[in-house]
Amino acid sequence: MNIISLESTFDDTCMCILKKKKILEIKIVHKNLVGVVPKITTNRHIKNFKNIFKIFKKEKVDYISYSYKPGLPGSINVSKSFSMALSYIYKKKIFKVNHLKAHIFSYFIGKKKIFFPFISFLLTGANTKIFLFRNFKKYKVIGKTIDNALGDTINKIGRYMNLKYPCHKKVEKYLKKKYDYFYVINKPKISLINFSYSGIITKIKKLYDKNKKIKNIKGILFFSFFNFLIKDINKKICYIKKKYKINYFIFCGGVSSSNFIRKNISKVKFVKKKFCEDNASMISFYTYLWLHI
Repeated sequence: MNIISLESTFDDTCMCILKKKKILEIKIVHKNLVGVVPKITTNRHIKNFKNIFKIFKKEKVDYISYSYKPGLPGSINVSKSFSMALSYIYKKKIFKVNHLKAHIFSYFIGKKKIFFPFISFLLTGANTKIFLFRNFKKYKVIGKTIDNALGDTINKIGRYMNLKYPCHKKVEKYLKKKYDYFYVINKPKISLINFSYSGIITKIKKLYDKNKKIKNIKGILFFSFFNFLIKDINKKICYIKKKYKINYFIFCGGVSSSNFIRKNISKVKFVKKKFCEDNASMISFYTYLWLHI
């Protein structure tokens, strides 16, 4: 069974083919200096998919799938249109895959079996949610951000401090260092199970403006934020264990690739780093699961 899959929900163009349980993927990362411009991103996807398909066009295709939500409408329409064209060429069925579910189940790529129930913390640039999965099709969102996503929060703070977009690589360097002190950031007055970062962004901006001249202030502020983040997530894990009696936790999404997060949150499972960022492999794998479970 060969499955060809496309992923272009945001600013990376990804196409892969799952062939005899082996995955061959080609991914083109868009270079963005100040952020994502939807029209430019859409045009890049069109050009990139044409070039990538030249490599795969001789492959046998049994199924076609693409990531259809959530994401930038223009970017998603590119992979949708390309999938429809492939369906016409190969006379094969198209599967629409939820981008977030694919992120979650990417943990099981290469694993011998899938287990239920489990809790998943989805930490991406545009989404921050907690899922409870009873089985492959039965799930619910038990926690979510009420304003900014975690990845978006990191980028907003970084851009305010004049860090180049995307900011995560520079932030990781800051988090490797040791600091003499850090600022205590209190949790917003919301339900323990939910997230909220808008007020924290404002607080950190004010601290930065007030203390710009202090040596290593950028690193100190990011360390302060991540220290708060780790404490908040650990409290959520304890709460969920008591309420839902589930002890299996999976962390996925781009932000979960942070070494600082992986080091300071114990007794949970993390998706392999190469599958944390947007990729087409997770789309192919989720399609495979859909066909076999």
